[in-house]
Amino acid sequence: RAGWRVGLDLAKRRWLTTIEMTNKDPSYGWLLDWMSQSQKVNFQHMSVQSSAIIRCNEKHASSFQLTPSPGRHFFFYHGSFILVNRKRFTDRGTDLLETMELTTIGRSQATMMQLLEESMLYSTNKEADKTVIYFNSGNQWTRFHSTRRKRRLESVILGGTKKERLLRDVKQFLAKGDEYLSLGIPYRRGYLLHGPPGCGKSSFIYALAGEVEMAICVLNLSN
Repeated sequence: RAGWRVGLDLAKRRWLTTIEMTNKDPSYGWLLDWMSQSQKVNFQHMSVQSSAIIRCNEKHASSFQLTPSPGRHFFFYHGSFILVNRKRFTDRGTDLLETMELTTIGRSQATMMQLLEESMLYSTNKEADKTVIYFNSGNQWTRFHSTRRKRRLESVILGGTKKERLLRDVKQFLAKGDEYLSLGIPYRRGYLLHGPPGCGKSSFIYALAGEVEMAICVLNLSN
């Protein structure tokens, strides 16, 4: 039996190509997005990811995304057999960790790289006019399932020239990354927005993120 296992392991290494990713890597979300819409895959056992907007009159708008559930699945991609093995378990007792393995026949990595490229292009193009939001979950950043449409900076009204000065400063900072690196200075910058509720602090953050095409990471200091 031991000899059979060794032979099987050698055969896998010689004739199969496998890539593995976790839900902490962006490619994990890209592939789930791609598989949820692609006509090239047709899974029978799926997980549901829902997003809903509930208004004050209790009317709501919902959307659903079907992705392959934890377990084994397969599909064909440009004639190549792809085996999907998605696993889900807890990491360090509290954090939910997911892994996904893709296996194909052959030793060339070209098919896997083409699949990753196509899924990345699909996901990024789908969110070209959206702002992605992350929230802190233990020792990692977790992405919200739903995204928000970019808000135009012109729609936010701040007193004086605050908006223009902040935008100019942010763009200058983003353009000087190499200078910070060459001088050994930590590449970070902070702004403190203060004022009563409803004065435009959160709205400006959303608009600014859309203007410079960056994501928003929400950290609740009370936690």
